[in-house]
Amino acid sequence: LVQEFAVGQEFAIDMVCKNGEKKIAAIWIYDKRPANGAPFVYYATEVYDGEHNQILYDYLSRALDALDVRWGLTHSEVILTS
Repeated sequence: LVQEFAVGQEFAIDMVCKNGEKKIAAIWIYDKRPANGAPFVYYATEVYDGEHNQILYDYLSRALDALDVRWGLTHSEVILTS
């Protein structure tokens, strides 16, 4: 797998789907910092409840609909770019 490097704030979203109805269980925000000569390392994660909640829910909801995910638990990682 090869993917483009995206610059922005990274989030992890845990979601539950029941017959197409979706609920967010948790949103995590990654704390990434430069260390030991590397441009960044994953320093910590924190539970997030902020201004981007709805944007993240809408984006992930559309993605799961496109994949026809109607049942189950999901863990997704999203980078918000400018």
